[in-house]
Amino acid sequence: MMTLATACMEERHREWGLAMRAELEEAIDAGKPIRFASGCLVAALRRMPVHPEGRFSLTAHAFALGLLIPVAALQIGCAVFGFPHSLARGGMLTSGQNALLAGTYHALIPLLAVLMLLLAIGHLAMAWMLLDRDWSRLLKTGALTLSTTIAIVTFMAVLNLDTAQAALQGALLLVELAVLAGLASWHTDLPQTRGADRTTR
Repeated sequence: MMTLATACMEERHREWGLAMRAELEEAIDAGKPIRFASGCLVAALRRMPVHPEGRFSLTAHAFALGLLIPVAALQIGCAVFGFPHSLARGGMLTSGQNALLAGTYHALIPLLAVLMLLLAIGHLAMAWMLLDRDWSRLLKTGALTLSTTIAIVTFMAVLNLDTAQAALQGALLLVELAVLAGLASWHTDLPQTRGADRTTR
């Protein structure tokens, strides 16, 4: 808990966090380490919305946990439990003009499922890289994920399948990438980031 409390503090208060760790030893001797550590954690969490670093961290975690990871879970569910298969049943097997292509569709359904799993992996990777502040790898992963989405939509259009759901996921991905770009710009403008840039020059 003390490690988490220190991590929640803004950079200029990290020395205070180290001092709290020293006081933790006294709390251990007094038999109240959990109470002391939990109090420090609550105090650090309450201050997070007050300073820019805390607001950025809260926003990044909310975006990763509230959107990127749930979308990845949805895509895994679609790939494993029904998206390509429901397309096969509703979009082609009931259509007379596509009846002769049913065998081809069945053979290509696993490829659609694999592409959906790649999308899910891409979202999980973007969530991890966002929280890790790895912007260069996040940019590359976002580009690959977008390319995969375009491939899925194009592939389904060529096969005369309903592309509405895939196109909707593609539109959502564009919104996600725009938000990630905004978060990257915000992180660059944070005080400790600007200070680090000046130090490296």
